[in-house]
Amino acid sequence: MLGLTMTNQLSNTDARKQRITALSIISLSSFVSAFSGSAFSVAAPVMTNPLSPQHVPGLDEAGMGWIITIYILATAMLQIPFGKISDNYGRKKIYIIGTIIFTSAALILGFMNSETTLVIFRFVQGAGSALIFATGTAILTSIYPQEERGKAFGISIGSVYLGLTVGPSLGGVIVEHLGWRSVFFSVVPF
Repeated sequence: MLGLTMTNQLSNTDARKQRITALSIISLSSFVSAFSGSAFSVAAPVMTNPLSPQHVPGLDEAGMGWIITIYILATAMLQIPFGKISDNYGRKKIYIIGTIIFTSAALILGFMNSETTLVIFRFVQGAGSALIFATGTAILTSIYPQEERGKAFGISIGSVYLGLTVGPSLGGVIVEHLGWRSVFFSVVPF
C-alpha cells in the first residue's frame, strides 16, 4: 500500500513538472510571437525613408503596410485549419514545426532586402505563429486538469499581451541602436 501511494505522489510530481515546463515553453513562444508582431511596426519609418541608411530600396508606406498586415492575417486565418491538423497529426509535433517555421522565417527576414521577399517571409512567419497559437492552447487543455486550466490560460494569454505591450518600446530601442534587422534576429534564440 505504501509503495502505491509513493508511486502516485511521484507520478503527480512528475506530471506537475511536465505541466509547468510545457506552460513555460508555450508562454515564452507566445510572448516572442506577439513581440515580433508588434516590435516590427516601429521599424517602418527607417525602412521606408529613402534618406535613412537602413532604407529598403523601393519600399514605401503601402508596401510596409503589407509587410505588417500579412503577418497578422496569416496568424489569424490559419489557426483553425492548423488546429485541425494538430488534432490529426499530434499537437507536440505540429507545435515544434511551428516553432521551427517561425524562427527560420525570422532568421531569413533579417537578411531580406526587398518588399516582395519581406511580404512572403512575413506570411511564412505568421503561419508559424498560427501553428504556435493553435497548438499551444490545445496542449494546455490536454495536460491541465479542468480546475487548473484557467490559471494556465491566464499565464499563457498574459504572455501574449505582455509581448504586444513591450514590443513597440523594446522594438524601438532595438531599431534605434541595432537596426531593423535586429528585431528579427532578436527572436531567433528562442
